[in-house]
Amino acid sequence: MKSTLDLLNELRTMANGLSSTKDDAEENRLHMAVGLATEAGEVLDIEKKYRYQGHGPMWAGDRIPAEVGDTLFYLLGYLDAVDLDIRDCLVAVLAKLRYRYPTDEFRPEDTLYRDKDGERAAVRGAITRDREERV
Repeated sequence: MKSTLDLLNELRTMANGLSSTKDDAEENRLHMAVGLATEAGEVLDIEKKYRYQGHGPMWAGDRIPAEVGDTLFYLLGYLDAVDLDIRDCLVAVLAKLRYRYPTDEFRPEDTLYRDKDGERAAVRGAITRDREERV
């Protein structure tokens, strides 16, 4: 059985190979960004239909996994288009959230009075340390 990481790598390769704009870097970057936003909007539309239009819960079937999968497809394609490693993104968001929420619990004041410079420094430091540890 393939690991989750193997499946993500396979999808990333597929996203790069299936892009109709892969030969034009600027167009490909925009294509992937638009696709990412569009697919995320489709997930939101499912929630809207459930909440406001009386549709049944669609996440129990295949609709949400397919739409979230499409979102992952475009996300991975976008990361390739801007030459970003998904690991750096994961390290960055974890560092930012740990800095912003030092108690690991949501508190409104942590979002109201953010130290954005401190968050950026925490992100840079975490990415640098992670890259050094991988070498």
